[in-house]
Parts: sequence; C-alpha cells; structure tokens
Amino acid sequence: MRADPLPSPRAAQKIHLTHQQDRRATATTLGLHPTTVDNRLAEMEEQTGVVLSSPRGAAPAIAALLLWDTRGTPGDGLDSHP
Repeated sequence: MRADPLPSPRAAQKIHLTHQQDRRATATTLGLHPTTVDNRLAEMEEQTGVVLSSPRGAAPAIAALLLWDTRGTPGDGLDSHP
C-alpha cells in the first residue's frame, strides 16, 4: 500500500509527458506498477477524451500544461513560481 496519496490527474499527466510518455518511467516516479499507470491514463482518457498516446492528444495536453506552469495555480504543487 502506498504511503503517499496518488497525484492529481493533472500531476500524473505532467509526469507522464515529462517522461516522454514512458509508462515505466512514469510508474517508477509515481511509485506505481506500470499497469496501474495504464489504468489511470485510461481513466483520464475516458473522462477527458484526450488520448495522450496520440500526437493529436499529446500536443494540446503539453500546451495546456506549459500554460498552466507559466501561470501557476496556487496550492496545486505544480506552479512554477513559489
């Protein structure tokens, strides 16, 4: 059982995209099994309609995450500005 809570879907997507969509690297960073990462990504795809494994889905996701990083959201742990 994990001691740390699972990251938010946005944080998980950011980690996955940062690791160039390598599910094993994502799993290692998150302390999860790669199948758990697959399941979590599938849930996010179902909820958002964004398929990160396709360039058509990954490109806008990367753009959105870059924009979010630039603007930052206080308290989400992802903002680039303290």
